[in-house]
Amino acid sequence: MSSFDLRSVDLFAGLDDDALARLSDDLTTCVFPGGATLFEEGDAGDTAYIVTSGEIEILKASADRSVRIAISGPGVVVGEMSLLTGEPRSATARAVVDTELVSIPKATLDALLESDVQVAHALFDVFIARWREQQSRLRQSEHMAQIGVLTAGLAHEMNNPAAAVTRGASLLAEAVERRAAAEVAIPRGTHIPESPSTHPPTSPGERAQIEDEIEAMLDDLGIEEAWSTAPLLAEAGYTVADLDLQPETAAAVVETLAARAEVDTLVSEVAEGSTRLSELVAALKSYSYLDQGPVQDVDVARGIEDTLLILKPKTTG
Repeated sequence: MSSFDLRSVDLFAGLDDDALARLSDDLTTCVFPGGATLFEEGDAGDTAYIVTSGEIEILKASADRSVRIAISGPGVVVGEMSLLTGEPRSATARAVVDTELVSIPKATLDALLESDVQVAHALFDVFIARWREQQSRLRQSEHMAQIGVLTAGLAHEMNNPAAAVTRGASLLAEAVERRAAAEVAIPRGTHIPESPSTHPPTSPGERAQIEDEIEAMLDDLGIEEAWSTAPLLAEAGYTVADLDLQPETAAAVVETLAARAEVDTLVSEVAEGSTRLSELVAALKSYSYLDQGPVQDVDVARGIEDTLLILKPKTTG
């Protein structure tokens, strides 16, 4: 028998003295150290517990993680729903710190419910209220967990374009200065090849071949660091045929073309990254407001595209 004051517990506050006396006869005190599990989700329910000191956390499995849906302190009953419904435990209960509890056997609670209709009504009213509160907390916790997953995925998707914008912006000022200095250093009357009309090579093999050809030509002309300049010119769309270079001015012309290509590449990276970020923000706004209005005109195809964009980390593995 436990000396714990049952009337201080909301669940039993409506019971008369006789019902409380019958209930207290079968109560026992137990202690769970911090981190110990009272019961696991899916276990059979044979005991409910009243927390007299310490704290118990209630955890619910959601997707691939456990979601904390409640913290129960002194005076709170845990595990009673399973005793009432006869179904397996709907959540896991674990001691947060060293916790003292009073245990209530299922047989004792069943006997109390069967003994008096008024007792059953009083307990059921509290049971239903607690069940609704638990379901509300669970929905809110799952919603917050989903938001966390969505935020993490979106942050991952935004990381690359944001990094490209940051990198391009940080390097652009120096690249512009190098371009201006290179153009000033070109001897008057020097022919500068026009911007190529062809697009940069798309296949890795084609690009590698063009880079090798340009690098070989620059080496023949005695251009220093031809290995680092050739990729810039190839990326800009130049081929050996486009680069009509004269030995006496080749170094200055190549330096100018490489500086221009570097600036164009950085500008392109910043523009592409900014566009990607804008697309993600627009998609997130569209996705977030899909269910805000009871009646609204919806572009179904755009909604699907925005949803797939936001959930890309999940769909691509």
